[in-house]
Amino acid sequence: MDEFIGKINDLFTGNTVHKHEEEKMTFAEIVKKNRFPLEIYSITTEDGYILKLFRIPGAKDSTIDPNAPPKQPILFQHGIFDSSDGWICNDCDKCFPFILANLGYDVWLSNSRGNKHCKTHQKHYIDSFEFWQFSFHDMALYDIPAVINKLEEVNQSKKKIIYIGHSQGTCLMFALMALKNDYIKEKIKLFVALAPVARVGGVNSNFLKILNSIKIEEFFKVTSTYEVFPEDKKASKFTSWVDSNFPSITNGMLDLISDNKSILSNNKDRMSIFFHHYPSGCSLKATNHFVQLFRSNKFCQYDYGKESNMHIYGQIEPKEYQLENINGVAIGLFTGTEDKLATLKDVRWLKEQLDKNNNVVEYKEFDKMGHLTFLMPLEMKWFDDVLNLIKKYT
Repeated sequence: MDEFIGKINDLFTGNTVHKHEEEKMTFAEIVKKNRFPLEIYSITTEDGYILKLFRIPGAKDSTIDPNAPPKQPILFQHGIFDSSDGWICNDCDKCFPFILANLGYDVWLSNSRGNKHCKTHQKHYIDSFEFWQFSFHDMALYDIPAVINKLEEVNQSKKKIIYIGHSQGTCLMFALMALKNDYIKEKIKLFVALAPVARVGGVNSNFLKILNSIKIEEFFKVTSTYEVFPEDKKASKFTSWVDSNFPSITNGMLDLISDNKSILSNNKDRMSIFFHHYPSGCSLKATNHFVQLFRSNKFCQYDYGKESNMHIYGQIEPKEYQLENINGVAIGLFTGTEDKLATLKDVRWLKEQLDKNNNVVEYKEFDKMGHLTFLMPLEMKWFDDVLNLIKKYT
């Protein structure tokens, strides 16, 4: 009891000892701690959002030779409420971007509008209603092309990109490919979809079900709240402290939200780092878009209501993303049997749609893996298939 009281006292007096120094580090500091080179770019989307883009152009302890031939570029795109940070919270030898940088790839990590790295707009202030009027549809149409343009400008290899998305990061690419397939065929050679998300009617997350039942969009409108789950250092510190001292509680949280039997597949020793960097914020509209997908059991654009839909789409229902339009890009689908967000039911449906044009070149269902495991795996054996696929298209 005395030990428990002491831990509580440390939390509220600010004397909490960090389990890992990366808990209080920025993205750049973690990269530099692991002795990788780093470049940081600020880019502006066509609709005025200013995004932060990170590049790891070489292996650990490498010196960048400006005269060296350009490398194969790989672009990482994070999921909802996450940021580029989520990819590098695990042990160095279990962080996919670091692994690929050591293998000789030109690694890029993007950040979507509205997360902690991307809270600036050319016209709109961060606390304005207008700033937060975006969903994953806008991220797909504007953020991804802006990132690709900067990557191509800097990389200069003229090689098509290998795109690695996690969760919402896959949803962005599926939406963009459905809308602008010819553009993506020119830019992307391989799309690695980790915990892929499109239709989400089979979601088994109690967390999403709660958001649906309380009508989250109405709840936040009443309070004039436009940002959901923003970066909160005090809250992150508390969650990290809970994970360090009472891991069974955070195991229960993950079981509720995303990963069944989280303790079996996720690296619990490093989870406190992840919770210091997550969540990173997103818009209410983006969150509500996924709730709409859950309700409709369709992969469709944002539902503004019948009257507005008729004005925007020319029909009373929102337009569905036509997955049958996707062709000409190799796609690898990788999912976990314990994933409550990208469930086997929904991912198998997605595979059926993509198979109509023979798009899927690799499909794996990993035993015991959950949604977060793709970022914080306890073991890397699951990624052998992913690495082999990437090497095949290099």
